[in-house]
Amino acid sequence: MSEVSKSKEFEKAAEDSRKLKTKPNNDDLLQLYALYKIGIQETPEEPGMFDFKVTLSIHFSSNEPRLIAEPFRQKGRAKKRAWQELVDEGVTPEEAQKRYVTLVEKLKETYGYDADKEPEVIGAGS
Repeated sequence: MSEVSKSKEFEKAAEDSRKLKTKPNNDDLLQLYALYKIGIQETPEEPGMFDFKVTLSIHFSSNEPRLIAEPFRQKGRAKKRAWQELVDEGVTPEEAQKRYVTLVEKLKETYGYDADKEPEVIGAGS
């Protein structure tokens, strides 16, 4: 596959997506992720075997708090699935970039946009 350069609109949209006033919902985030990855011609990483997060949960049957290691891979699988759906649809890198720009403009209207905001670090707290 030949390399596709990033359009100026795509690069601006990528930065603008990090200046939204509130965090988009999971569906919007997955769509952003998948379109971005295709737009830059990058395959998502496979979730690792040892990707776990530990949560403190209270089980009502015993009423005692217990630490539970819960698989964190679901998020990685959801990202991969969203990306794969677009690949299967035949979305090209150029089309993905255009759709990404359109989606970011929609998200700016939905979630608010602050041009002066310091761009959020990708992957922070997610």
